[in-house]
Amino acid sequence: MKKLFFVLAFIYASLAAHSQINYYEVANKGYLRTPMEVKNGVVLSNNRFTEIYLLKDGELTTLVESRGCGQYAKVSKDKTLVGFKSINDQYKQAPAVLDVVTGKVTLLEDYTHQCGQVSFSDNGTIAYTMGNELVVCRGQEKERFDLGFYTNLTSISPDGTQVAFSNIEGEMFV
Repeated sequence: MKKLFFVLAFIYASLAAHSQINYYEVANKGYLRTPMEVKNGVVLSNNRFTEIYLLKDGELTTLVESRGCGQYAKVSKDKTLVGFKSINDQYKQAPAVLDVVTGKVTLLEDYTHQCGQVSFSDNGTIAYTMGNELVVCRGQEKERFDLGFYTNLTSISPDGTQVAFSNIEGEMFV
C-alpha cells in the first residue's frame, strides 16, 4: 500500500510540474488585459500597457501606441471616449482623450514633465493633473487648483462637483 501511495504521489508531482504555466514565457509573448466596454466594441491594453486596442467583431485594431498609455485608462459614461496619459519619446507627458468612434486622439494640454491620468464625470466634466495643479474641464472652460503636490490619479465624482485624490503618504483628499 505504501508503494502504491508513493508511486501515485510521484506521478501526480510529475504531472503537476509539467503542466504548470511558465509565466515568464507568457509575459514575453504578451497578453491582453484591462477590457473596457465602449460604444463600438471593447477597448483593451497589452501586458506592458504600451498600446490601446479596439476589439470589434473579432478583429483587434491598434488605436494608440505610447509608453504606459493603457495603464489607468478610463472610459467616459457615454462609452465614446477613453482618457489616458500620452508619453512621448522624450518621456514628457500629456493628458489625452481618444474618440473610439473616429480613432482621433486629442491632447488636452501640451507635453510636460508630469501630468496625471484623465477621469470623467457622468456629465462630461474631465479632471486630470498638470504638475501640482488639478485641472477640471467643463466644455471649453478649464479651472485650475493648486494642490501643493503632484498626484497621478484623480477620480472625479459622477456629478462633476468633487475630485478624490491622494498624496505620496496615501492620505486621501476630496
